[in-house]
Amino acid sequence: MACHDAQTVVRLDRVSKTYGSGESAVHAVQDVSLELAPGRFYILMGPSGSGKTTLLMLMGCLLKPTSGSVFLFNEEVSALGEGKLPRVRREKVGFIFQGFNLFPALTALETIEATLNLKGLRGEAAREKARELLTHLRLEKRFHHLPEDLSGGEKQRVAVARALAGDPPIILADEPTGQLDSKSGRLIVEVLRDLAHNEGRLIFMVSHDTRILGLADRILEIDDGRLKDQS
Repeated sequence: MACHDAQTVVRLDRVSKTYGSGESAVHAVQDVSLELAPGRFYILMGPSGSGKTTLLMLMGCLLKPTSGSVFLFNEEVSALGEGKLPRVRREKVGFIFQGFNLFPALTALETIEATLNLKGLRGEAAREKARELLTHLRLEKRFHHLPEDLSGGEKQRVAVARALAGDPPIILADEPTGQLDSKSGRLIVEVLRDLAHNEGRLIFMVSHDTRILGLADRILEIDDGRLKDQS
């Protein structure tokens, strides 16, 4: 499993993201500087429209900043051409989304196996790794179930397993408990915390759920695109 000794995994240096121009410009992220370490679980809070998801997408190389620099493991990924960014995302970042984003025609096992195929692992090796990941998330009895046959919490655990495929050192989670009841939501957050503490991954989660803040190593708050450190 992932274990990295670097002191800083993600570094943002005066990063801003603006959509549009002139009077209609939206300053989604404004002058954010931040350093994130491995083995820690971060939660980013903020109201709707505060810039949470934009900041997450900048970290995950899904967006490029309007100004400033984004570094992953001391590589300035914000300076890379579009053709090189898929490699960074494939090797370094796993994503978890609120809406699960599971293919309805694929079982849990097939979903993870297909993701591993995209990352270069194929055949029985991919199948065995998929079983291992799902078992780790207590889904060993759900290997052959389609999404329609899974509960919300089970779907999100499949999504977590998919994010872990390929062993990325960085996991970015966008409101992963947003569609879950409190018990299922807390289970997902506990899983993410354990991935940070036990496997040395950097876990960065966007949320508005104040009930799970006690599980974070560090809480950050963003409002009007500007970052505030809460703990």
